Amino acid sequence: RRAANISSLMKQFSAGNRSTRLLVKRRDEIGELSRSVNKLLDKIVDDEKEIRDAHERLHALFDNVIDSVIVINSRGIIESANPATAKVFGYHPEELIGRNVSVLMPEPVSSEHDQYIANYTRTGVKKIIGSGRKVEARHKSGRLFPADLAISEMYVKGERLFTGILSDISEQEALKAQMAKANEDLSLANQRLEELARTDKLTGIFNRGHFDETLNSEIARATRNSLPLSLLLLDVDYFKRFNDHYGHLDGDNCLREIASSLMRVCKRSGETVARYGGEEFPIILPHLDLEGARCKAEEVIQLVRDLQIPHAKSAISNQVTISIGAVTWQPASQRPIESAELVKSADILLYAAKAGGRNQACQDKFTTTGTSGRKISGVKAHLRSIG
Repeated sequence: RRAANISSLMKQFSAGNRSTRLLVKRRDEIGELSRSVNKLLDKIVDDEKEIRDAHERLHALFDNVIDSVIVINSRGIIESANPATAKVFGYHPEELIGRNVSVLMPEPVSSEHDQYIANYTRTGVKKIIGSGRKVEARHKSGRLFPADLAISEMYVKGERLFTGILSDISEQEALKAQMAKANEDLSLANQRLEELARTDKLTGIFNRGHFDETLNSEIARATRNSLPLSLLLLDVDYFKRFNDHYGHLDGDNCLREIASSLMRVCKRSGETVARYGGEEFPIILPHLDLEGARCKAEEVIQLVRDLQIPHAKSAISNQVTISIGAVTWQPASQRPIESAELVKSADILLYAAKAGGRNQACQDKFTTTGTSGRKISGVKAHLRSIG
């Protein structure tokens, strides 16, 4: 009878009566068995509660996660989807269950998805399972949007299932694009500021600061390569008289025309023309020896003459002319120099050209003892000592 009671109790418990227990009075073998049965039933009730609690927590997580969570089987059919799927894809979960997951994908991925699952099932070679990646997804409306996708694999009662967690990153991508555009705009603005910082406002050519930096760089390069470096320093003849007679606006236009012409002369790589201040313009001529500098000086003098800018108050011509000091440095046989030394030598030669009658150039090579000076009479390139 006591054994029958145990059997009856087990049937009641199996039928769902979780509170039923055996009344144990005796301490014989049947009594010990009864107590063990009661402990087992208590353990089952406790385990069931833990399972229910875990299941409730899992469902709460599944229902409240902000990303779309979709579970599909090995045939690509959607078996479950969380509520967030409606916000991400526009489909309510019940609209998707039973449909192929390819409905959420654009072409050609949509058509190829089932084949990918079949290949993975056959070979076990993973491409995206177990790792996240950026994909393009399709909304119910047909709109395509960027998304982050992570796929994991699991087995439930022997059936292979795949869980995909997908988040819409449209806002993040838009923000990235805005940041990229802002960085590009900032880079362009910085580039423009740098250009403004090294550009002469009046003429649009390089200013003195950029000239100083470039000359230092070219001296260093000439030193490394043992190549000549020439510098022209030109000045507009009687420019103060020009300003006094024609006015500063015409004076500014005159400087702009000369600057524009000088830019056309500087065609070789590294040749740099700048406005040094007032009506003075230096020209850096890398790799140019004495003869090359002489030819360039002649070209510049003639180019300014060809502008035919009237100058009624000039003492030497009825049009604007220039004077040039041209110095050439050959580093192979001399010590390294400072840029100020080269500029000073060109300046001395410029004043020599002015003293010799203007509308001409005075040229010499750079030496540590100074310059003797040779005068270039213009296009004819006739050289003579002016010492």
